[in-house]
Amino acid sequence: MHRHLAPLLLGMVLVFHSHGAMGQTQWMDWTALTNPSGPTAVSGVLGASGITATMSSTGNSATIYGPNTFIDNSYDWATNSYTPMLVGSDGLYLENLVANSDDTWTIEFSQTVYNPTFHVFGLERTYTFNDAISVISANRFDYSLSDNSITATAFTTLHGTLQMSGAFDSITIVASGISNNGHNRDAIYFQLGASAVAPDADEDGINDFADNCTLVSNPDQRDTDNDGQGNICDFDYNNDCVINFLDLAALSFAFGSIVGDQNFDENIDLNEDGVINFLDFGMPPNNFETYFNGPPGPSADQCMDMT
Repeated sequence: MHRHLAPLLLGMVLVFHSHGAMGQTQWMDWTALTNPSGPTAVSGVLGASGITATMSSTGNSATIYGPNTFIDNSYDWATNSYTPMLVGSDGLYLENLVANSDDTWTIEFSQTVYNPTFHVFGLERTYTFNDAISVISANRFDYSLSDNSITATAFTTLHGTLQMSGAFDSITIVASGISNNGHNRDAIYFQLGASAVAPDADEDGINDFADNCTLVSNPDQRDTDNDGQGNICDFDYNNDCVINFLDLAALSFAFGSIVGDQNFDENIDLNEDGVINFLDFGMPPNNFETYFNGPPGPSADQCMDMT
């Protein structure tokens, strides 16, 4: 079974976002374990993590050209002829030889990886990742015309960085749609990176895919109303997913109360000292004012209106 935790796919971007202790991105070395003996499977290892990956293909003509293998009959625009092309050691080249047919490639990891990153240096056609996001070619491949090698340094254009956010045991890539520019040969060339460590933005020992308050440290994960939003970043006392005057009214009603009082509310006792006072407004930037007119959290669980 393929497991996808919090599979939020952010799309083709050219920037990286840093969120504290996210874990360092490592890159797949497809030569580390097995060079492919044929066009249907290749394996490798993720940096120094020891996590292995196997990529396999299915479909009418889905092929994988791994490191140091030749792509037969690649078109050389410089000479206006077909010539063999060598795949470099820094990526994989996926190809479909039947126009307008759907083919699938699957990457299986030996253990969960986090926030996979694809550096896409060239593509033709439409490629869909995990049924959620598609990338479409705008240009044909750029590769070194001097030695006909297809390596990252040989490309003149980084078409984009596909940043996938979440935890993944596998990634599926599907080629679909109409052949680009009417050519039969449709392909994508990429490098793959990922983190072997789950991100923990607030460094409280709870990874972001389980943390009920991802940006404010709360190792106790206290959540007295069981709404999936940790008390330390949950000023939404009526659970309608927005902090507003209704929540201010609830805080005002409970203000000055102590444990045992009829108007005491443990959901409002932010610091768990048994009394509701100014300390329970929080301290900037994690305070009632900062959250006003916004949602609680953020949390690994999406806020659900429970009113």
